[in-house]
Amino acid sequence: MDDINGAQEALKAIGQRLKAEDSDERRWAVFDLEAFEPDLSLAYLIKAIQDENRAVREAASEVLETIPASISAAQLTPLLGSTRIEVRNTVAAVLVKYGNDAIVDLMEALFHDNEDVRKFGADILGLTRNPRAVDGLCRVALEDVVENVVVSAIEALGKIKSRQALPTLYRIYESDRGMQAETVEAIGLIGHPESALFLESKLTVDDPIVAYAIIDALGNIAAKSSLAVLEQFMVTAPEILIEPICYSILKIGQKQRLDVIREPGSPLFQSVLASLNKTNDHLADLIADQLAFTHDPEIRHQLFQRHDDLPSNLLVTLLKSVRNETQLQVDVCSLVLHEDDWVAYTAIEVLTHFSPHTIASAILPVFDSERELPVIAAMKLAVNMRLIEAIPAIQRLAASDNEDIAASAQQALEELQNT
Repeated sequence: MDDINGAQEALKAIGQRLKAEDSDERRWAVFDLEAFEPDLSLAYLIKAIQDENRAVREAASEVLETIPASISAAQLTPLLGSTRIEVRNTVAAVLVKYGNDAIVDLMEALFHDNEDVRKFGADILGLTRNPRAVDGLCRVALEDVVENVVVSAIEALGKIKSRQALPTLYRIYESDRGMQAETVEAIGLIGHPESALFLESKLTVDDPIVAYAIIDALGNIAAKSSLAVLEQFMVTAPEILIEPICYSILKIGQKQRLDVIREPGSPLFQSVLASLNKTNDHLADLIADQLAFTHDPEIRHQLFQRHDDLPSNLLVTLLKSVRNETQLQVDVCSLVLHEDDWVAYTAIEVLTHFSPHTIASAILPVFDSERELPVIAAMKLAVNMRLIEAIPAIQRLAASDNEDIAASAQQALEELQNT
């Protein structure tokens, strides 16, 4: 009894400190609550997490994260409806940390009187990715009268990625035109192959926003059947949807390990060429993947022709895909002095696939550049291919102020002169 009374007296003292004008005093009082059993300190922590001072709220959230969710989650979820956004955000962060441990209380929050509690409860359930939440979220998505809550429930179903949600999402798509784009996005995130047929049947030009969502979702689902649908749709699609269609077809090719470009004159490839630029890394990655399956030299040639618009990583992949295709030799030679040393170095290495007599004129100018990586690569190439024509330039480089170039040149001369 004395221990209980002592704890209660100590908590009362902390309670007074939590009312202090000095925010540092309130903050340290919060940390002192860690010494007490959660069932005794919880009420004080709930008050502190609503403090006007950010540091005090963060201290309270830090302590609350150490308390079992079974004790504190039921007290925290109503605060998702706070009129103060900073309180909502702090509480939400704690509940996210609790994750699956707070699943029961978060599911109950879906049916709270306060719409913000329902909305943020749905958001957090999506982050848990727990299939146990699907039934409750489906019910909310179908029955809640507040649009923001419905959207959050639909988005959460997409994040959880359960096939169990698909019938509900199909039903919402058919019954609520205003929710079609959000529903399609969720179906795409779930990514189950069966949903491709449903979305393919809905792809029309009637609503470009919904069409965009369907195109993107089909790329995420990556069913082979979608390739023909998307290619056919490209013929009549408005210009604004052409690039998204290209992305989705390429994503299907990436996931299915298929050559989807097939022909250099295809509408897909020509649209891809038109979209290329140095900052479009996502498109560059998709094209780089296709180079593993696309064997037509003309496709590579047309990409080389756009080298000024290609990021370096795609150029390097493109170069490495070249073998003994003599029609690409000029394209490779054009990159041995590329501004990016990585690209130039790779281009020089690739020239080993061609005849030494046909590449000498492309290599000799590299020696005049005195750029360390390309020059050293050119000297290695000269040695490997026995390019006697390179000896005068390498002799000059043996006296370079660059020690690495000079040492590499001396070694190259010894090997070439012993040939």
